[in-house]
Amino acid sequence: MPSLSFAEVNRLTFEEFITTISNAIELCPWGAETIWTNVPFSDIHNLSSAFNKFIDNHLPESGKC
Repeated sequence: MPSLSFAEVNRLTFEEFITTISNAIELCPWGAETIWTNVPFSDIHNLSSAFNKFIDNHLPESGKC
């Protein structure tokens, strides 16, 4: 898939977002499902922060690197 701008990411439907982002956290597509509720993202830092908050708040310590 080609690179997407944040405007394009923010316009993705739920299903498109999951398909596109679901493996950002390996073997954890529900991470993308949870993070989608934070759309729209203003920039890479905002998206990264959403992933970090998901990891900190939803994954057990044994699942963190």
